[in-house]
Amino acid sequence: MRNLVKVILLCFAAALHHPSTVERPIFAQGLICVRSIVDFTLMSQYKSHTYETIQYLEQYLKAFHDYKEVFKEYRKDKSTMRKVREVSTRIWSENSKVLNQHRLSGAIAAKRRQIADEQR
Repeated sequence: MRNLVKVILLCFAAALHHPSTVERPIFAQGLICVRSIVDFTLMSQYKSHTYETIQYLEQYLKAFHDYKEVFKEYRKDKSTMRKVREVSTRIWSENSKVLNQHRLSGAIAAKRRQIADEQR
């Protein structure tokens, strides 16, 4: 977990390295949020804490809560799960139609699976 936390901020920053003018403030908020939770996580793993380290922890946690709203639209909720089910059902039905077309044309089972994989 410690290694993941060290790498996640770098990966996130690399993924967001060329934002457009409109995306720049949103990406900056996302980076601040991720950096805050990473710093909080790393500092909370200290064996002992002083008054100063506790203040740092409070600052990191406050910054995380101040900027976490940038990720709110990606939160998993009932409407998101409903959309995922709808898309999955649509994809499955489209694949079934393709498979049925090839089944009628006499394609062997391996060929039907290959076609379905390509369609996905």
